[in-house]
Amino acid sequence: MKNFRHILEKYLPDNAVDAVHELIEDNQVNLNITRKRKTKLGDFRPPVNGKPQRISVNHDLNPYSFLITFVHELAHQKVWARHQNKVRPHGVEWQCFRPPGRSNSC
Repeated sequence: MKNFRHILEKYLPDNAVDAVHELIEDNQVNLNITRKRKTKLGDFRPPVNGKPQRISVNHDLNPYSFLITFVHELAHQKVWARHQNKVRPHGVEWQCFRPPGRSNSC
């Protein structure tokens, strides 16, 4: 996956590349880097009809915005993995999501 890591280097802060690469692999999510969209910076799509789950992020974001958008969408993936379609996209479960080992203040 050296080539994929090289692609990530173009969009992410240097010190985030390895962590994002690991998150993509650990969560078995496809990352699509897309054209600029007027209405969103990124999105998460759950698996459907044999297609894998995927996160898309606009290509024109600065490295820190790209990273924040990716993490935002990964939180959607984590909440979906736990609750599927039973919760709202930015509902309480999403707002209160914390990775393991982090305290939950909700």
